[in-house]
Amino acid sequence: MKADNNILNSETQVIYQDNACSLSRLNRLDRFGNIVRSRIIDTTGWIFDDESPKSDLNLDDFLIDLVKEDQKSDTAISHDDFNSSVETATQSSLEEKCSKYLVSDPKPPDTLESSDIDLDNFWSDLELREEDVNKMADANFLIDNMLVSGHVSVFISKAGGGKTTLFRYLCENLARQGLRVTYINVDGNTGDLKRHYKHATTFGYKVISPDSRDGKNTRDALVKLKTLANSDINLSGHVYIIDTLKKFVDMLNKSKLKETLQMFRKLSVKGATIVLLGHANKFEDPDGNPLYEGTADLRNDVDELIYLIFSKDEINKSQDITTKPDKVRATFEPVTYRILF
Repeated sequence: MKADNNILNSETQVIYQDNACSLSRLNRLDRFGNIVRSRIIDTTGWIFDDESPKSDLNLDDFLIDLVKEDQKSDTAISHDDFNSSVETATQSSLEEKCSKYLVSDPKPPDTLESSDIDLDNFWSDLELREEDVNKMADANFLIDNMLVSGHVSVFISKAGGGKTTLFRYLCENLARQGLRVTYINVDGNTGDLKRHYKHATTFGYKVISPDSRDGKNTRDALVKLKTLANSDINLSGHVYIIDTLKKFVDMLNKSKLKETLQMFRKLSVKGATIVLLGHANKFEDPDGNPLYEGTADLRNDVDELIYLIFSKDEINKSQDITTKPDKVRATFEPVTYRILF
C-alpha cells in the first residue's frame, strides 16, 4: 500500500497500464488521439458510431502500447520521436494492432433453420431471474434511496438545482460511516471552494480541486482516476463524487463519453462507489420531465440515473430537492431534502 500511495502522490509520474509514463507523454497521447483516429478511419473504413461494425477504440491504451512497442523505454520521448512512432505503428498492420482494443457489438448469426432455434431457451441469457431480483432487494444502501455501495450513479439537475449543496451534506453522512470520501470539484468558484474546504476539514473527507493548484487541471485528476482504474488496488469503502461530469468529458462525444463511463465502471468493479453529478439540458420531454445532457450511453452505462427536481420557497428561504429515479438497479423511493438559506 505504501508503494501505491507514493506512486499516486508523485508530482511527475503516474503508473498507467503497468508502465511508467510521464504526464507530458500522456498529454501528447491526448493531442495525437484525433490524428490516429483519422488514420484508423481512413485505413479501415471503421466509423465510430452506432452504425459501426466495431465498437469504439480505447485510444489512450492503444497509443500507450504503440509507444511501449516502438520505444522500449520508460523515459519520456521527444515530440518528433513520438510522432514518428505513431506514424510508423499506424501504417503497419493497423487492423491487427487495433483489434485487441475493440469489442464487437452483438450480432445475429447467419440465417438459421427453424429447427436450430430452441424457443423455450432462446431468451435464457437475458431473462430476469430470482437471483437478479434478490440482488436488487439486497442492495447495500450507503444512503437510503440515494447511493448503493459499488454502483455508478448519476444525478441530474438543472443549473442552480442544489447538487453541490446536497452532496456536500451527504458527505457528512458518508464520512461518519467511516467511508473514505473523495469529492472532485471542478465546477466551483473561489467562494464555493473555500466553503467546501472548510466543510471537508470539519467532517473528514477530501476535496480535490486541480484548478486550484498551479499548473494543474481536470486532465490531471482524470489521469489519476485512470491510474486507479488500471491498477489492481482494492477500492472497497471508497466513494468518489465527480462534480461535474461535463468538465471531465464532452457529453455529446459518444466515443469519449463511453470511454469515460467504462473507466468509472472499472473503478466500481474494484469496490468503489461512484457518484456523477450532471446537468439537465434546457429542454423537457412532452410530459414536462427533465432530460439529461449527453448521449444515450450515459443512461445505458450507469446503474442509476436519478433526476433532482428542485423548487424554491422565497418566503421561508428554503429549497426542496426531490429525487425522481429514472433508471435503477435496486429498489428506490423518491425522497425530499430541504435546504435552508
